[in-house]
Amino acid sequence: MKKRLLTLMMAGVLSTQAVWADQSTHVGTQVLEKGQIIDMLQPKMKTRGIRINQPAQTAATGDQVSQDQGQQVAAAEQQAPPPSISMEINFAYDSAELTQQSIEQLNPLGQALQSPELAGLAFMLEGHTDSTGPEDYNMLLSQRRAQAVGQFLYEYYGVNPSDLNLIGRGETALLDQSNPTSGVNRRVTITTLTN
Repeated sequence: MKKRLLTLMMAGVLSTQAVWADQSTHVGTQVLEKGQIIDMLQPKMKTRGIRINQPAQTAATGDQVSQDQGQQVAAAEQQAPPPSISMEINFAYDSAELTQQSIEQLNPLGQALQSPELAGLAFMLEGHTDSTGPEDYNMLLSQRRAQAVGQFLYEYYGVNPSDLNLIGRGETALLDQSNPTSGVNRRVTITTLTN
């Protein structure tokens, strides 16, 4: 049953557009409250801006030169990047086993994902590693870590596996590129998938 669950969870990645963690809010090892996580993962409303193009003036005469004989009004839809959180989830050394500290971080996340505010949304869980070790190994390790978080959210909070798309990024998206072996690079990012 568990192996089937993880297979289903990983299968969702194939149909998901890539969302990179660069746009996420990194909270480190801080344990957030359920409400904070909801606020951070809830999709933001699209906003509309209005831009009024003023008629240009010629330098020599000061006369107004207007395209289409008047002001042009343009509405531009502005969309915020998908809401996401980057968390330093601790794992046992060289494994995908969650530590007690990481479980304390994941408990409010599980509660938030059960909330009515986030109901019906899908999320991408991205596992990351630092640059210690071979790239291929780090990629597999990051996938196993993303799976461990997804499995925890399913087993303890009933998060629907079809709402979680799991992916490993290995060392391809280091948070601290100037210090590639830093612990801040070993993290899990959760991103709300929006249309």
